[in-house]
Amino acid sequence: MGVKYGFEIGPILERYPNVFIDAFECSPRWLHQLQVFKDNPKVNVVPKAVSSKSGTAKFFETNLEGNGSLLPIGKLHREWYNSKQTEVYEVETITLDEFYKDSIIYLLWIDVQGAERLVLLGATSILKTVRAVYIEVTDRPDFYEGSVTFDEVSEILKTSGLRLVYLGMDLNLTGNALYLRRS
Repeated sequence: MGVKYGFEIGPILERYPNVFIDAFECSPRWLHQLQVFKDNPKVNVVPKAVSSKSGTAKFFETNLEGNGSLLPIGKLHREWYNSKQTEVYEVETITLDEFYKDSIIYLLWIDVQGAERLVLLGATSILKTVRAVYIEVTDRPDFYEGSVTFDEVSEILKTSGLRLVYLGMDLNLTGNALYLRRS
């Protein structure tokens, strides 16, 4: 989700040749960059934002590359990164439950700039069976308005039967976490 340039896609396909990737990107700033995958049968570029409900929502772009979100930037984001909201526009949204209805998902990679709660709320069915979730996390709720903290993400995923196996945080208390299905 939020694949921007799609830099990770090539190395993933190289290392795991049997994988299929659904890459969600709603920002016109980055969507045209993903045209390099249009003829690749293993990559499906989905021009929508993943959220808690299907329909439309406001999308907030910033002056920082790749920091667009379904949530407006928060106080801490503005202070630490000197970021500014540059434009707001409507995007089409979809839930993971709707998109993956009756599908088996092995890995969800979620990097949605503070909107993780929205993604997880729209994935309650598939979270019961997904094998792994790799997700961007933060201990700071004020990066984006209404964003979710690491503890809240952990609680949602724990109740879905997933357990934390890796956490990497940087000095600004943001990072990535990997959750695996309990055996």
